[in-house]
Amino acid sequence: DASELLYYAILQAQKNNDITFYVRNHPVIPIETMFKLTGFNEELPNNMKISENKTVLEDIEASDIVLYWGTTISLEAIILGLPVIHYDRGDTLSYDPLFDLEDFKWKLNKNDNILETINEIVSLSEKEYYRLASSAKKYILSYFHPVTDDSLSLFRGG
Repeated sequence: DASELLYYAILQAQKNNDITFYVRNHPVIPIETMFKLTGFNEELPNNMKISENKTVLEDIEASDIVLYWGTTISLEAIILGLPVIHYDRGDTLSYDPLFDLEDFKWKLNKNDNILETINEIVSLSEKEYYRLASSAKKYILSYFHPVTDDSLSLFRGG
């Protein structure tokens, strides 16, 4: 399913030479398999790199913005203060773990040029950027609850 996002990123990298795209594959799907699924059989654009970082955290810390489809990496990016862009495939059911988040998250689809969205993000005033980042972080923190006997009882049926 994520191959559509990869294909979109490849096309955007071809159109936007000033943006560097780092690709991190899902740990259970080799990157070679992802490329086969996209049907893309050319050489990658020079501004597209396959991550060689060992951890997701290293990739997030090396990024300015995170483009995602349906991954919880988006939550980690928000916690670390990075804006996120959700790639909307037009699915009937949303795979977006941040489906209800409005602040510090942008959306685009296959017809959109990512550069327009990036320009919108970088044109935010510093004050607005931090206001949105703070609001989004509060939203993410509302996802998590302390591990207590009471909270675990919800999974045990009482």
